[in-house]
Amino acid sequence: MLAPAVQFLETLALPADARILVGFSGGADSCALLHLLASFFGSGRLVALHVNHGIRGEEALRDEVFAKSFAESLNVSFLCRRADVPALVKTTGDSPEDTARKVRYAAFEEVAASQGCAYVAMAHHGDDFAETFFLNLARGSGSRGLSSIPATRPLGDVTVIRPFLGVDRKEIEEYCAYHHLEYVTDSTNLSDLYARNKLRHHVLPVMRELNPAFTKKLREAADALSEDDDYLTSLAQREYASRLAGDTLLAADLFSLPAPISSRVLKLYLADMGLPFNRAVCLSIKALFASGHSPSGTVSLPGGCTLARRYDYLLPGLEVLPPLSRMEISLEKDGTYQLTPDLSLIVTHRPFPGPAFCSPSTIYLRPQTGSVLVRPRQSGDEWVGPNGKKSLKRLFIDRKIPKAERERIPVLEAGGRIICVYLLGPSFPERVDSIGQPAIRLDFVKNNGGYLNGT
Repeated sequence: MLAPAVQFLETLALPADARILVGFSGGADSCALLHLLASFFGSGRLVALHVNHGIRGEEALRDEVFAKSFAESLNVSFLCRRADVPALVKTTGDSPEDTARKVRYAAFEEVAASQGCAYVAMAHHGDDFAETFFLNLARGSGSRGLSSIPATRPLGDVTVIRPFLGVDRKEIEEYCAYHHLEYVTDSTNLSDLYARNKLRHHVLPVMRELNPAFTKKLREAADALSEDDDYLTSLAQREYASRLAGDTLLAADLFSLPAPISSRVLKLYLADMGLPFNRAVCLSIKALFASGHSPSGTVSLPGGCTLARRYDYLLPGLEVLPPLSRMEISLEKDGTYQLTPDLSLIVTHRPFPGPAFCSPSTIYLRPQTGSVLVRPRQSGDEWVGPNGKKSLKRLFIDRKIPKAERERIPVLEAGGRIICVYLLGPSFPERVDSIGQPAIRLDFVKNNGGYLNGT
């Protein structure tokens, strides 16, 4: 029973002393997963983590109590993290689903680190895989997106594993029945308000009527797509390396190559330049090099940046933007500061909602007193990260920040030390560690979008 999951675990060959954090909701999927992992590895190597999102009131508390009892019945260590997702939604503006996901993954990283777990096991199964495939298909994803959910992937310093991707929910419920495993049911899973539920209730049953082994066949097809994408990307990487010189790409004959290669070469180039890529961008660049086109021309990209054709070559053509001036500000109270004509900084004081809500343009700092100097980078500037000091010049290069933008990245200095760098975040001694801790939120807002908005 659940043979594909057992085979996955055997093939994975985890180190004998590896500890595993298990995402544990208390539903059928996670109960079966925790039971199987306890049988396979022994309960002493496992930690069950339940995240109460604060969305379903008494039902959520019921799930929390059940999850703790179930884990203890298997002699598995149990931890719970609580969050107020509805309140966070009001603060961040994200959807409840995205906010809950960020909360979960932030909790996984935090608890895995504190418990010494090198792996995080999640109970996504074949039906989840199929639902994600259709959602990505509806969004117009390419072969990488249609590969759906990976069986393993990195998450910070840990590795996510998904043993159940080769089985479907019916098999998991049969496993629970065979082993007399009780579980709880999330009432929101019964509603068609969510796109994933609509697929689960209406699309997947039709596909199974056509082929009872649909989810397994879809997984095989998605794996084939992933293999094709890996191979095409490897060809494109070799082609890209032969065409790149600094920030300039030889592109005169690029579009004589097969489209799957030329589009991937462009994607690699734009990623290295810190510029956005989509199909419309690809077609616009292709038009620049069409027969009869002028040897000079430009393409506007989302965010206000441009690419320029100069005869046989493609290169960034960033617009000339106003410089960043030195400015003394106070972070002791809320306020808005205009750093350049097109870039402002909004300062607010609020409890830290967690690392999942940080971004290149939203940064949280420990409370500060006195004045702070906002300035461009200087020669010799160093930023302190979790692994020690590193020069800003090297970090900007590693982050693929275009040269024309590097002198416009705000650096915040207090008492002669760098406390924060936009796009990098707070220096390590100034970071906020715990959810709910008092913090200063810095929002860098570009009036007309663009690179300095973290795009």
